[in-house]
Amino acid sequence: MLSICIASYGYEVGPLISALDRERREGFLEGWGAELLVADQFPSPQPHTEAWAWGQYFHRPNGLGRSENRNFLTQQARGTHVLYLDADACDRAFDPGIVE
Repeated sequence: MLSICIASYGYEVGPLISALDRERREGFLEGWGAELLVADQFPSPQPHTEAWAWGQYFHRPNGLGRSENRNFLTQQARGTHVLYLDADACDRAFDPGIVE
């Protein structure tokens, strides 16, 4: 199984999750299985997390920094492989099909 881990500090991750969900539905992860884990350290929680079709959201406004947030995600991950993505990956470089 692949654990897709997204660490955030208040960045809207909805577009990235939508793009990943589209790839998942189109068969990119066929045969793998995957889980999505999002940890956000911003004081306010992400909007609309209940609409995400898959994954777990952790609101952790502890301010301990990026490394601690990623370490937490690693501890939560159940997959044999881990993929870390920055929360703004969709804005910077996500092109549909990039993960092929």
